[in-house]
Amino acid sequence: MRNTLQLIGLALIVIFTSSRVKAQTLLDSVIVEKYHIATANDTVGRPGLTIGAVTYRIYVDLNNTNGAQLQGIYSDDNHGLSFKTTSSFYNDMNKGGKYGENVKTGSLYDSYISFGGATTSSTFGVYKSTDITGTPEPTGSIGFAISGINSLTSAFNSTTSNAVIDYPATNSVMIYDNNAGGTVTGPTVENRVLIGQFTTDGTFSYSFALLLTDGNIQEAWVASDATTNANGQLESANSTLSGTIVPNVPPTISITSSSTAISGDAITINATATDDNKVSKVEFFIDGTSISSSTTSPYSATWTASTGTHSITAVATDNDGASTTSNAVSVVVAAASLSAPSTVSIDKAGTATSVDVKSNISWTASTTDTWLTIDPTTEKTGDYTLSISATVNTADTRIGTITLSSTRSTSKTITVTQASGLTLPTISLSAASATIGETANSTTTFDITSNATWTVTSSEVWLTFNPATGTNGGTVTLTAAANTGATRTATVTITSGSVSKTITITQSGITAVKEIKNQAIVIYPNPCKSSFVINSDENAIVTIYSFIGEKLQTLNASAHEKIAIDMLPSGIYFVSILINNIEYTQKLLKE
Repeated sequence: MRNTLQLIGLALIVIFTSSRVKAQTLLDSVIVEKYHIATANDTVGRPGLTIGAVTYRIYVDLNNTNGAQLQGIYSDDNHGLSFKTTSSFYNDMNKGGKYGENVKTGSLYDSYISFGGATTSSTFGVYKSTDITGTPEPTGSIGFAISGINSLTSAFNSTTSNAVIDYPATNSVMIYDNNAGGTVTGPTVENRVLIGQFTTDGTFSYSFALLLTDGNIQEAWVASDATTNANGQLESANSTLSGTIVPNVPPTISITSSSTAISGDAITINATATDDNKVSKVEFFIDGTSISSSTTSPYSATWTASTGTHSITAVATDNDGASTTSNAVSVVVAAASLSAPSTVSIDKAGTATSVDVKSNISWTASTTDTWLTIDPTTEKTGDYTLSISATVNTADTRIGTITLSSTRSTSKTITVTQASGLTLPTISLSAASATIGETANSTTTFDITSNATWTVTSSEVWLTFNPATGTNGGTVTLTAAANTGATRTATVTITSGSVSKTITITQSGITAVKEIKNQAIVIYPNPCKSSFVINSDENAIVTIYSFIGEKLQTLNASAHEKIAIDMLPSGIYFVSILINNIEYTQKLLKE
């Protein structure tokens, strides 16, 4: 079991005496390290530990070449001994007892006093950067497994966390190792001894005097007002033996940025950050992802905007590691757009016309067609009316292209069609169709009205024409060869330049049966599919002939009787109707 803390009169602790006069050389300074600033995660499972509470470690930095040793921390008639806070000290009762020898090193944020020297591989008592037993939380007790080098009883032995050590001047008190001659040295070559750890969210202050030795003589060090102490020792003053540390105030930060943008825009984000000491870094975030950081004011970042709605924030971190997140700025980024009509027409005179270009980015218009003129040709941004004109067209219809270009969008093409400058011929015919007889050299005529020279062609060799060409108006005579077959047609085309007109000519065939028609005697339906009826109130003898005159069927038909011909194939037939010894003949088409 380790020995406990001794608080006794100063007169009892003077172990070494010397009459030699020697310059004070055993102390370099006192160092206060901000070991940690509590985060929200640190407070989990640690009742009483507040976010932002600072853990301080106080080291006595001994001269590492003169064999300096720490013998005691004291107060006397002229100097006080105190470790105080304006708030409260955090004392983790779940990490061991209330006394130094029972407080475990797993309590990284606990408050305690200890001579933290060591001569083994243990590194408790050194700076956080080299405290390998500090992260993750170690196990074991404060102090070291070396005989005669012990941790001291914690002065924070109250059941509350606001206990303080405060011995004003006139109190002769010393904290020391009660082993006879017990002293401590630092665990590293720098010879820095940890004399206490204190966690508080208030203003922390300390003041004490030191008794040092090199094994032969003692040196007395005080914070100020050096005198000769009660044992006749000359004191030396070092201001680092007292101090007041105000709790770190997290930095403040605000940002400004555009609230709208176009995809591809370079967005500048400006941040204003201040701190009670120093802002170490400002880091910028888009939707929670870091894009850059800045260490010097003015703080800014540039971001290439992408389509969508984004949240911009920045985090300012001070030199103590405390950070603050800025207000969030929302920016709505629209997709880059560039559009215009895909086609436009312009008259043969080239009269200017215009199209509306819709865009939210910069663009330029260009054309390689020398007969086209556009305005503007310089870069424009946003919506604009593009003017298009052309030289007079004396030739046929022509087509040009205008290209809209942007570095932030695909190019768009406008196709420009200019009307022909040529005088087009006109053609009109007296009829769209005509019939011609079935006998050889049957003729028919039609009239042409035109403003140009024209030519005539026929789709069939059995139909000839005269004249074959002409200018302006004229009459064309068509002559047919004999048709001994079925009805036939031919198409006659009249052409002038790119303009043409047609007339359809129909010629009946020469058949073995002649139609003998009577307007009062007809058959229906005609054409028919499977049967027909004669619209007569008289009985009739009906004979059906093929197109070439072959008799196919004879029957007696009552008035309005349906006559079936579904046994006959599709084609043209002649139907003879004999009523009261009078014969009528009609052509019938079976589908």
